[in-house]
Amino acid sequence: MPLHPFTYAEMLAEKCAKHNAKVWLINTGWVRGGHGVGHRMSLTQSRAIIDSIHDESLDMSNFNLMRRFNLKVPSECFGVDPEILRPIDCWPDRQSYKNAAKSLAEKFVKNFERYEAGVPDDVIRIGGPNMDM
Repeated sequence: MPLHPFTYAEMLAEKCAKHNAKVWLINTGWVRGGHGVGHRMSLTQSRAIIDSIHDESLDMSNFNLMRRFNLKVPSECFGVDPEILRPIDCWPDRQSYKNAAKSLAEKFVKNFERYEAGVPDDVIRIGGPNMDM
């Protein structure tokens, strides 16, 4: 990327504000466990999530906070097994999920170190994973 990643983040935020666009992060990866244990998110359930975004029914959902990553996750979505919306509840055991989530958070933090210069302190404070969990 020719520019610092925060420049692109600002550009995205400006476009979202200008066009009143909502941004959703959709898991199309592994569910019910990591690689070798779980399986890929089904295309049917991925499509159900996209459909719920398009018809705006997902906006009316209740949300749970995934605290380590500071993400709001819907507690229900038509056509989607509610168990997979809360990964800790569908992994083979809670501790393996916690270990995997902590490992992923550590990787985010390590990768971000390359870009930390040039990012405002308030974004650094609230924008990344919570490693105190």
